[in-house]
Amino acid sequence: MTHTEIDVAEWLNAKIIENGSEPTKLRDAVRMIEDEFGADWVYVNGNGVQAISAKVLDARRALGEDRISWHGKRRFWTFSG
Repeated sequence: MTHTEIDVAEWLNAKIIENGSEPTKLRDAVRMIEDEFGADWVYVNGNGVQAISAKVLDARRALGEDRISWHGKRRFWTFSG
């Protein structure tokens, strides 16, 4: 089955919401996305760190879930619902 960035973004949002106020760490999300959808949706960035495709992150933001917060310095998302 072929997945789109929207499929991956919706799945990521669902995982973040499922975790609630518990952090969804970037490194865990990368691993889960690769396991669930394949390596096309992750990459190694310029710092040598695994990251999520910009297409997925853009799609995740476009979905408009305002209750999801990114904590950039600590590299995780939380949901406050």
